[in-house]
Amino acid sequence: MILSGAAASRFLCSSPRILQRCQTVDSYIYGLALPPVRPYSISSTPSQRKNICPFNALAASRTVSPWQWPTTGQFRTSKSHASTRIIRRFEDLPPNYKDENGILFRAKPLSWNEAVAIFGPGMDVGIANRALRIMHGRRVAGTLADPSLPTGYDDQVKAIALSWLRKNLPMDEAEAAGKRAEIELQAMETELLADGERLGLYKPNSGGATAEGKGKDSIYGESGLEAIREAKKQRYDQEEKARAQAQKNQADEIRENTGPLALPSLKSRVELKKPEVHPRLQYYLDRAKVLPDVPPEMSAWQRLWPSGLVTLLVIGLSLGWTQIYIPPTTANRLWPETPPAAATSMALIMMNAAVFVLWRFPPALRMLNKYFIVVPGYPRALAMVGNLFSHQTFQHLALNMIMLWFMGTRLQDDIGRANFLAIYLSSGVFGGFVSLAMFTLRRNFITSSLGASGALCGVIGAYLWIHGSDYFKILGLPPDPLPGVTGLGFLIPAILVDVWGLRKIGKAGGAYDHYCHLGGYFAGIVGGEMWKRQAAERKRLQLEKRNAALRISFGPPLQKR
Repeated sequence: MILSGAAASRFLCSSPRILQRCQTVDSYIYGLALPPVRPYSISSTPSQRKNICPFNALAASRTVSPWQWPTTGQFRTSKSHASTRIIRRFEDLPPNYKDENGILFRAKPLSWNEAVAIFGPGMDVGIANRALRIMHGRRVAGTLADPSLPTGYDDQVKAIALSWLRKNLPMDEAEAAGKRAEIELQAMETELLADGERLGLYKPNSGGATAEGKGKDSIYGESGLEAIREAKKQRYDQEEKARAQAQKNQADEIRENTGPLALPSLKSRVELKKPEVHPRLQYYLDRAKVLPDVPPEMSAWQRLWPSGLVTLLVIGLSLGWTQIYIPPTTANRLWPETPPAAATSMALIMMNAAVFVLWRFPPALRMLNKYFIVVPGYPRALAMVGNLFSHQTFQHLALNMIMLWFMGTRLQDDIGRANFLAIYLSSGVFGGFVSLAMFTLRRNFITSSLGASGALCGVIGAYLWIHGSDYFKILGLPPDPLPGVTGLGFLIPAILVDVWGLRKIGKAGGAYDHYCHLGGYFAGIVGGEMWKRQAAERKRLQLEKRNAALRISFGPPLQKR
């Protein structure tokens, strides 16, 4: 699942993908050595999701339009047809019909409850609607038996969709298939005549064979069609003989060839197939498949309590560390010439970059798929921490790290290293747990999530909350004498963007983990408020100590009579 946030763009006037989290599934491509394995995806094609959870399928980038319900008129050529018209006859198919788009199977798309009732738990409603649309289109077009037209779905999904359509939307599939066959035969005959005319074997006025005779024995003369058929038959016989001879020669060559392979000729280079994956690389690919093919039957409590325990443990340790941490002296620092805030941000950036490189290192894929990606269908508790440092695309990594540099250094300058790291880690694990809990409760097991956006939302939330009444300008705007925008003026719209984005949750094409962002904002605001109160308390104690010292030096204040 691709997940990202918009708070960064609201504050720094940069791309709205700066807080990007988990590019959906998003994406898996062969990078330096091997693509990362994205579990729990739906679709056998690289650009879509796979099955009701073959979790170990390689998934790549996903297009948005195929998952959306067609807009009014998508399968029509004129406005005279109603947008809710359900087509059941071959003759009524629109001219622009395509098997990959399908046609409407009812006036309104399935609801989430209906999709789960038909396909079972874990099915996304957008995917369910698209599967039914494609299968109904193939029924009407008579292409159900055509193996050259893949639907992009597992046989189980196709069987369920076809069964439901036959029960709720009956039609004569045999008649549609027959009409499709008639059209194809007519096209083949037209092509046959065109080939004969081009080769000079047939002329439109040459006549043809009749019941009285055919060929040279016919009183009407030799038929052009007969000549074409005979030529085709001879050509097929020659091709079959050549194919059999080639197979025999190849078998003989395999038996007799005991020396080095001969260099391929130009013709053989053209006919070479794509080389297979190296056995060692295939070994690591197989080991990277750490998830079952189907999400195991577990209660929500069983899925959530281990991750919840790790979340509470990280938050508790982070808060405890703020009480015992003592900043090192300059001589004891690793980079004494670098400001502490910059050193901390650089260390986090290097950790994220190291995990990004590991996604391109095949032996590490098994470990990464276990502990550096959160999968609601089969969650592992330690992944709540590992996914904070995990990015699979350079764009995802770069945008998050730019935000970490600009916002992280500013927040650490204000509250110190210990408090900054406590907010960063606590916001990250809390936001990740909120996301895991919401997808688990919704029984959406086809998503996966990774990235630092939850932690970065926490950093942004804490900084803007602490400076809620301070005014900020971006690139000198708004110009003087206007005061600018307050911290809360940036924070509230950023949160509302993610609240508004919740309406896309459950729809295909949702690329941002708004649950994680909102959880990160909440944790960051709580951390910022705790620091503000601690700072106010320290200031009060310092003021009392100063007043006490003044009383000791100058005696009690004079009493007026």
